[in-house]
Amino acid sequence: MAFSYSIEENILTVPVEISAIRGGNAIVNHDIFILAQEQSVKGVILDLAHVQFIDYTSIGELSVIAQRFKNLQIPFVICNPNEHISRLLQITNLKRIITIFPNRQQASEHILKTGNQFYPSSPF
Repeated sequence: MAFSYSIEENILTVPVEISAIRGGNAIVNHDIFILAQEQSVKGVILDLAHVQFIDYTSIGELSVIAQRFKNLQIPFVICNPNEHISRLLQITNLKRIITIFPNRQQASEHILKTGNQFYPSSPF
């Protein structure tokens, strides 16, 4: 799976460009962690705007991704989950470890405002 990204205001944004994330599909690849470190980004946004479905295995992977960025001291947030994914994130308590925003702008503003803060306070 190919990954695209953008860096604006020193925030790395990774749009997930597939409609379904199932176990075995990598959500992000190792290069994203290296890029985030090399560019000394203020934070990372995973944009789920195109994702319609995510399974429980992939929810676990999101938790691992969040922990890896936390270990690197780089804030990691999610934006644009649909209603189904948002409910799943709530049911699995992932909102306790990852801050989730309804759109990219709010996610960016949060990272710029809070910097290296790792305690989720999801408004969504």
